[in-house]
Amino acid sequence: MTRLKTRALILLTLAAAMAGQAEAKKLATFAGSIDLPFDFQVKDQTESAKNAVSGFSVSQVVRIQIESGPLKGHDARLGAFYFASSKIDSALMQAWVQKSAEDNAAKPGASGFAPVQLAGFPFIVLTTNASHGDAGAASAGKAAITDAPTGSTNEQNGDPDMARITTMSGTINNAMITVSLLHSVSAEFDASATKAVKELDLDFGSILKLRSRFDLASQAAIVDKKMIAPTGDYATVDDLVPRVYEMWVKKDGQGKPIAAKNIYTFFKVGFWANQRMSFGSFCDLGLARDEKELAKLKKITSGSTTDRLVVTDGPVSIKFGGLDATRITTKHTTQSGATTTESDGLRWVATDHDIAYVIDTLTAGGSSLERSLVSQIDSRPLTCKPKAMLVLGSTPVGNDGGSH
Repeated sequence: MTRLKTRALILLTLAAAMAGQAEAKKLATFAGSIDLPFDFQVKDQTESAKNAVSGFSVSQVVRIQIESGPLKGHDARLGAFYFASSKIDSALMQAWVQKSAEDNAAKPGASGFAPVQLAGFPFIVLTTNASHGDAGAASAGKAAITDAPTGSTNEQNGDPDMARITTMSGTINNAMITVSLLHSVSAEFDASATKAVKELDLDFGSILKLRSRFDLASQAAIVDKKMIAPTGDYATVDDLVPRVYEMWVKKDGQGKPIAAKNIYTFFKVGFWANQRMSFGSFCDLGLARDEKELAKLKKITSGSTTDRLVVTDGPVSIKFGGLDATRITTKHTTQSGATTTESDGLRWVATDHDIAYVIDTLTAGGSSLERSLVSQIDSRPLTCKPKAMLVLGSTPVGNDGGSH
């Protein structure tokens, strides 16, 4: 009897260990969780949300190191992207997702095209060469994975072997949901990646909370008209009221914030024609040790098809916030229908040992706000205090079964 009990105890222990290993392969995002066909460790995670005129968008990217299978030792990225349009109804959104998926399926290297139903909602899954994901829903998934938070050039986010992207896109009402797995080339891996992505355990409740989570983060980023930014706290001038336009945060493998960016726009009660302003504050606790990444901060791109950007001065070496810095002056020409607006941009890039700072201002029509902000920032030493104000939900799980 003792021997039987011992054997039973061993079997229970093995079953528990195997269950723990299976659970360790589950990776969660705000859109739901995916059972990955390999062991992994979480390296870092980024979360962002943007409230634009065209709609509300959210992205979440988890960078992992693969620890088993054909791509052992390689990195991969699991990204989730959400976009709720303020101008497109559900039928048009669904038709757009379908058309963009079909266009990408016709490109060289595409495979695994298949319709999928998740909780009664229509989705499409396919795998393409990452360089071909340049239209529609596939582009949205790739942009969420590779986008840089400072408007700098960021091809494949510094990973030249990230050559394949498995994407599943669909619609929930008038919102688009895209989940993408960016990975290295492996025919064997393509099939298992497709299976994993299309078996996403959709978290509808989490998706419905995205806007309220952004609103809570926005409240924490503005206190009594004062902007609580990653590089410091700054007050507005006149009767301008700040609004959070975009928030971005990066956490390390243990969940500690290591970089953040807030972008604010401003409005004035009453008539305020032909003026627009924005202010961006970004810092990263370790980026300055990477010369290539630091150089990208000084290569500004507009990131918009309607905004033409020209560098008019710089880079110029100056002192800013008590640090050695580079200043770049830009001119933006934005076309909105029949209306053309010109704006003046300024960027400061500063470093302090391993820490990198980027300050951006964009003004149209002239304002004392820019002068006030620059004066406030320059009057005291720059500090980097990234906070996880934006929390989209679903903490990644690593191989030890704990959160990272």
